[in-house]
Amino acid sequence: NRLVATVGATLSKLTRRADRLARSGSDYVVLLRRTLSKKAHDFYAPNAHKAIAEACGAGVTVSMGISSVTEHMVRDADDMMKKAFAALQFAQRQGPGSTVVYDFRTMPY
Repeated sequence: NRLVATVGATLSKLTRRADRLARSGSDYVVLLRRTLSKKAHDFYAPNAHKAIAEACGAGVTVSMGISSVTEHMVRDADDMMKKAFAALQFAQRQGPGSTVVYDFRTMPY
């Protein structure tokens, strides 16, 4: 899908080399390897939402799930992705354009 590819390209431009994006179908999650989740939530996510609206049109919104290797007791890459997708599910329940950082106290996976 062209829209999914545009969102991916837009997110890639904003994502630091040390961090990663993961995709499953049309869902993207941010995998933080060296960025703290609060900084990602407060700065990365708003900039990503704005850039996506500019690249795809004002009616396009994305929900984001964020996990951080330094903050979320990540065992390996698979564990990090599971936690990010758990956060994404919570974000999607909150509605379009939501961003949620993984919280092990409320988001079992």
